[in-house]
Amino acid sequence: MNDLAIVDALENGLEPNTEDSYEVAITDSTEDFTTKMQTMDMIDSSVFGMDTTFDFGTSKTVSQTIAGEVVSDTDPASEPNLLSDTATTEENVYLTFSGGGHALEFSSSVSDNIDSWGYSWSLEAESEITNNMDIELTAAVAYTNWHHHDSGGKSVALEHAMAWAKYGELETSYTLSDPDHGDKFVIQVKFDKRFGTPIFQTIGGASKCPGEPNTMWREQGLELSIAAADGIDNEFIAPDSSALFDITITNESPYREGQIFGLLLASGSNYTGDTYGNMKDLNFIINGNDKMSPMGDLFHLHDIPATDDGSMSGNLVNSVVSLRIERGAMAHSYESIGLTLISECEWALSRSQIYRAPISHTAYLGDIKWEKKCPSVTWDEGTWNTYANYVASTETSSLFNVTLMNPDPMNLWSDDYVDGDTKGTNHLVHEDVQFIRLQFRRPGTGEWISAWEAGAPGTTRSRRRTFEDR
Repeated sequence: MNDLAIVDALENGLEPNTEDSYEVAITDSTEDFTTKMQTMDMIDSSVFGMDTTFDFGTSKTVSQTIAGEVVSDTDPASEPNLLSDTATTEENVYLTFSGGGHALEFSSSVSDNIDSWGYSWSLEAESEITNNMDIELTAAVAYTNWHHHDSGGKSVALEHAMAWAKYGELETSYTLSDPDHGDKFVIQVKFDKRFGTPIFQTIGGASKCPGEPNTMWREQGLELSIAAADGIDNEFIAPDSSALFDITITNESPYREGQIFGLLLASGSNYTGDTYGNMKDLNFIINGNDKMSPMGDLFHLHDIPATDDGSMSGNLVNSVVSLRIERGAMAHSYESIGLTLISECEWALSRSQIYRAPISHTAYLGDIKWEKKCPSVTWDEGTWNTYANYVASTETSSLFNVTLMNPDPMNLWSDDYVDGDTKGTNHLVHEDVQFIRLQFRRPGTGEWISAWEAGAPGTTRSRRRTFEDR
């Protein structure tokens, strides 16, 4: 406080004998008001009629007596002890709730005077009339007086007042709940300063169906591995046999919960053709169930456990199913076929209600190849019609004019290979057809004998070539 303010304070009620910290009375003759009245910096001098503004001031060094000694120090009362940052900073609001059916409901209502205005006026008129009469009479020793006072008045007043006010009301309510038992959420509640509505941000918890951002996903940790069944070489499969695989499923849920998963067929990146074109006409059978197909429904796997084996290492007990693949008629070798293990719930939600790909894991079968059967051979229709009931002998004929054919269009002879694959049938060609052998024997008896000598020159090669070309 400046000197003028101190003087004015003294003149407006501050007791003249007020003492400072040095037991010296504060009067208008006291020297050096600046040093003697440092603590008055905390007083708003406007209460004494001054225009001096409120001031916290700065560090001011004064002399003071401590334990009988005069020391130079900072006036401890020159600056206020304000609230801590913790008390003056807006704290975050956190809420937590669990799934399973119960709900937390919150509501608030705010009413605010947005604007108001008003005025009033009044008129008043008053009139008054007064009559006074005094009469006194004196006669000898007698005395009398008479007084008469008459007054009247009239007043009238008119007052008018008008006011209006505009209020705004905002009511908000929200419910926090989750239907899945085991889910838990920690959310931070913020507020939209423009509309006054709450904004929620999930910052912790555990969730599934679906797993939500910033929470622990209860279905994570699923893993799929695929290996050939014991004793099976799926790259060298006999023509009438099936490819066999063991499918191992690991449920490493962070809370060791049993889960419901599903299996889907998938194509790997090595296959660049039409979608699922590398699985045409294959039959997939899982544990005897053949309901799995490309672009088909999810193959459900219920209650896949997440159980430790009880050892000190805490290894998980896996779940195993078998996969049998039966070859179709379209090809003998296949590649880039995989299986995807996926959360059943998130798969259902992925069509329209989830912001990301479902929790899943994909593994691949590797190359699958079946050995081909030798192509079939039979007589053509003309040969059957001519020789079906024909009895051959040296007397009837010394020459047979026969034509051979392949009745199976899905397993072609080697000579059916076409350069450039212009017919699109090269994948059906058996690479190892070397020749076709024609044999004969007497009706009902004897051994089959080649129709010509394998080592005979000329005609043998010619006849063999004819048979092969047919």
